[in-house]
Amino acid sequence: MVAGHGAILHGCQVGDDCLIGMGAIVLNGARLGPGCIVAAGALIPEGREIPERSLVMGVPARVVRAVTDAELAEIRAAAERYRQRAGAYRSALRAL
Repeated sequence: MVAGHGAILHGCQVGDDCLIGMGAIVLNGARLGPGCIVAAGALIPEGREIPERSLVMGVPARVVRAVTDAELAEIRAAAERYRQRAGAYRSALRAL
């Protein structure tokens, strides 16, 4: 899962390989299936269930289309880049 800057995930369930856009809000009891994209600034209301591989946008968020294989691959690649950066930062730490 990749979460953009300022995203708020509060009491929700997020499936594997999801991308949460900058400033998006996912409220209590909401559930995102695997492989979803939540657009920047979208609001997923309490208790909303989003099917797997859905692109959601808006306030309140609604499903606009299915996530493509290419988009899913990019989400996975982005998550891997963040994992690699964490390792690089960790290995570069030094006491001050």
